[in-house]
Amino acid sequence: MSFAPRDTHEAQVQFALERGVPALIGVLASKRLPYPSIAFDMAHCSRCLIPWGQYDGINLIEVDRVLRPGGYWILSGPPINWKRYWKGWERTKEDLNSEQSAIEDVAKSLCWKKLVEKDDISIWQKPINHFSCKSKHNAGQSPQFCDAQDPDRAWFVPLIITLAVA
Repeated sequence: MSFAPRDTHEAQVQFALERGVPALIGVLASKRLPYPSIAFDMAHCSRCLIPWGQYDGINLIEVDRVLRPGGYWILSGPPINWKRYWKGWERTKEDLNSEQSAIEDVAKSLCWKKLVEKDDISIWQKPINHFSCKSKHNAGQSPQFCDAQDPDRAWFVPLIITLAVA
């Protein structure tokens, strides 16, 4: 599964298909992806500009839903390795550091293990036993794990975004 904020990023999927890797594009927006839970071995995003750490990590939670236990999430491009590339990305150090920290925090809260960060690629692995993670997860900790929802129900199901009203 290659993620994008809109379906004009089909080149990512074409790139994978040309190398013999079966791939689909997943457009993250306001609805769940139209796939059942634990459907993919790997999820990838390359320079996709998805706000992974915003809204309590709702987009990474959706990746977690469709990723199989032991599966991999690969992120390449901004903000990964921002210390090396930040000038060319025309963003501030603080902005990029904050964005990467938010991604790291959500991944950690999902119990994903970061396997490598090299050049502008980071690879995380979803735990084999996600249930032990859920049992250790504090009730007030963000993001919230939702037991009441059917994880395989995907068509026309909104991503739940809770915004604090100021």
